[in-house]
Amino acid sequence: MSRQPFRAVWHLLLTIDFGRVDRGEIVAPWVNQASLDFQHLRDVLQGAVNYPRTNVRVANDTIDLLTIRARHGAFDGADATGIRCLDFANALRMEAEKQKGTVIDVSHAWAGLHSLSNRAVVPPPMLLPLVIEADDEGDLLNAWWSAMAALSIASPLERIASAFRGESPDIAREDGVGVLPEALRREIESLFGIDYDPSVILDDVSVDTLPAGA
Repeated sequence: MSRQPFRAVWHLLLTIDFGRVDRGEIVAPWVNQASLDFQHLRDVLQGAVNYPRTNVRVANDTIDLLTIRARHGAFDGADATGIRCLDFANALRMEAEKQKGTVIDVSHAWAGLHSLSNRAVVPPPMLLPLVIEADDEGDLLNAWWSAMAALSIASPLERIASAFRGESPDIAREDGVGVLPEALRREIESLFGIDYDPSVILDDVSVDTLPAGA
């Protein structure tokens, strides 16, 4: 029997555009995580997922540029646990099971995982974690495919169908990189005070144990 809710953590991997900083038009921003409107971020991401019977929740923190760069530097080419921030995702999913509300407090669960422990002065985020909750694993999978389409990432099924039709899928990027909808990108830029490139990667990093037979 399916559990309710069935829960997963997705990561939106973003690319910061430092063009205006490099041109001297603005100073590179520092972000105070404690002052961010995470409820607004959650509402924006809920609208972006926009799939029935799913609920989006967010952590009260993000994963910043420095943490991502440090993990990329330490990547040995084999174990992707660190570079995909699976430890962050698993801890967030566990906290989501314990806590109520749309914004989840991860201050203790994520302690020691960031490169900078003082979350009041950090670089802008490169990774936004989302907790996705659905009635069952089927709804969660459909929400994933819907999100991929919204981000202009073709699923394997779409690629196969296009190949049979002799078409090049218009929305497919073969490298798995998608495109942030303009409205979502502008919201993210407003929240974090820096420009972002339209390119985005969606990573399904942590999920509840599948029911028997699924």
